[in-house]
Amino acid sequence: MVKNRGRCKSFLIFERDFEACKLRTMQMAFPPGFPGLHRSPAKRRRDEDTESEDLRCGRYRPAGLDASVSSVPLPSLGCIRALAVGSDGTVFVCTDSALYGLSAAGEVSLIAGARSETGLRDGDGAEARFNKPCGIAVYVDGSLLVVDTFNHCLRRVSPNGTVSTFAGGCVGGFVDGVGTGARFRYPWNIAVDAQGTIFVSDHGNHSIRRVTPADGKVTTLCGSREGHSGVTDGDSFVARFKEPSGLALDMAGHLIVADCGNSSIRRVRTMDGCVTTVAGSQAGGDAGEGFADGFGVNARFRYPFAVAVDQSNSIIVADGHNHRLRVIASESGMVTTLAGCSEKGNVDGASANARFNIPWLLAMDERQRLLVAELGNQRCVRIVSS
Repeated sequence: MVKNRGRCKSFLIFERDFEACKLRTMQMAFPPGFPGLHRSPAKRRRDEDTESEDLRCGRYRPAGLDASVSSVPLPSLGCIRALAVGSDGTVFVCTDSALYGLSAAGEVSLIAGARSETGLRDGDGAEARFNKPCGIAVYVDGSLLVVDTFNHCLRRVSPNGTVSTFAGGCVGGFVDGVGTGARFRYPWNIAVDAQGTIFVSDHGNHSIRRVTPADGKVTTLCGSREGHSGVTDGDSFVARFKEPSGLALDMAGHLIVADCGNSSIRRVRTMDGCVTTVAGSQAGGDAGEGFADGFGVNARFRYPFAVAVDQSNSIIVADGHNHRLRVIASESGMVTTLAGCSEKGNVDGASANARFNIPWLLAMDERQRLLVAELGNQRCVRIVSS
């Protein structure tokens, strides 16, 4: 048993499973009759009664919601730690020490960093160095923003491959400030809104940070200002997270957070930092983890690492240690299993038969295909179509 020497439990899990990784893609369609859409309260109560047994057993799947999984091999790049998709279909991935682009034609190119040497260095292309970056986003100006997790900073990669550090520094800490005067502790994921405002899950500080584009100022949007974990809903100063990981913006501009250490999905109102729990237990920590489909806080997850939002405003969750992809319906909050089961594996096919091994990265492309990277499977692309 490895002892946690002041480091969060999620890191111990990640380090143990970083030996292999797989990238899969999923395309799905949500039919007009998807549960929760335009249902009356009375009908919703009847549905809850009739569906409850299937939900407890994890076998519930709404009619018309289905997907199939297939695989396409990737070149051996190393473990995929970060994932994003450009508007032209280019897939961007980060490994321990490098940023790659995978074109729609299947060509792989090194954008920045080195294949096997970590570090912290700004510079052109292959001269730059990263240290286990765990987040990427395509910025409004076409540059790439990289969350350089183990360097505790945010990096910008220009279209020509030049890398610069624009927030945080090589030493972890918790300081709001401008640019490199700010401090993060294992920043994990990133999301960018239409105005160019940057949101960062500060995993080790149990908080959500915001970077304003005009002046590069880093502020704490919500969560503890002293690095304390918890599971409290409420306003910006009251709310608490535990090891927040994946981020996505919904169609209203609210931030969806995979609160990994609490095994729950949270929503942050970006205008004021008010936090509510969308789905998963409100017990917090290990007490809240498990598996159950169901409505809102009756559902259970086990280390949800990543989230994505589709065009119907439904939330897709990479439920890591349940080896499943889950869906939270936009209006009802109904949580169902899209693909996978408790038996981990590497199996393509229909969603009910597919097997995953710790899915932990998600990205949605322009065609509403979901890309999925896994910690526990060999490296490849898996295409899941509706």
